[in-house]
Amino acid sequence: MSKANRRKKDRRRQSKRRVRAAGATRAPNAAGMAVDSVRHAVALVTAMHSTPDDLPALLDESVDDTASQALTAVVLHSRFIVAGCEVIAEIHDMQPAEVLDDVAAELADDEADLPEPWHRVLATARVYAQVYSGQRPADDIAPVLTTNLGTGPTAASYLIALTQLAHQVLVARCEETGEDVVAYLRDMALPAAMDHGNDIDADDADEYVLALIAERLDTHPGLLTRAAGAISQDPEALLGEFADEFEELGGTERLEQLDDETVPDMDDDDLRLLFLVMLESAVVNPDGATVAERIQVNWRF
Repeated sequence: MSKANRRKKDRRRQSKRRVRAAGATRAPNAAGMAVDSVRHAVALVTAMHSTPDDLPALLDESVDDTASQALTAVVLHSRFIVAGCEVIAEIHDMQPAEVLDDVAAELADDEADLPEPWHRVLATARVYAQVYSGQRPADDIAPVLTTNLGTGPTAASYLIALTQLAHQVLVARCEETGEDVVAYLRDMALPAAMDHGNDIDADDADEYVLALIAERLDTHPGLLTRAAGAISQDPEALLGEFADEFEELGGTERLEQLDDETVPDMDDDDLRLLFLVMLESAVVNPDGATVAERIQVNWRF
């Protein structure tokens, strides 16, 4: 595991605090579990989009029992794979199952060359696609999923392969529609879960804000150098109570150096420095339907 991935894993395991929306109440277990499964599925696909090395850690931390594994698999099939195939199918006047076969064909010249979990994943996905297009009864899904998912390490290998297929379909879908993959993932990241009194996990919120920071740095080259120049004129006026901590973390000299680094390569002190400098505030909106709507970031730079 790389240094960056170890840091990510450590950060996920550190704080278990929650960012609660005002007036929220805890969800009944079944509803909360369903919401968590959506989050886990989105997190797995997002990690696949970033780096496959994060998948085992995510599976270990967020999919820890049979029921949760099954629900996460259902979400990956229904919200990513079949839904994505349906969009492409409508564009090309095809059946979702045909699109699925085309996507699978891009993964290997011969399907027989794919690792064993892929065969179980594709078998289940085809049933989902056929049910979706009315070719099979919906009752066929549960027994096929149960058989192919398995338990323990078998289930983990299934979910890894399923995540990779979901990512492949997601990319194909966004290429057809002209949507940005990252933007689409953000829109899906937090469905309207407030009906269940759902909390936003602090780690999830931090990861989302870090993604926004990374995007801002990518689209504004030299931003940190300019910020360092502005802060050097009057640190207290710009940073207020955080001016002393800013200096302890390396100040303007370290900030300028970070212009040559990417967010995944930064350690915890550097990430804290970015939060202090770039964020004027981050506000949770309890009425938002997605994570992008619920976490409002106001930039200092």
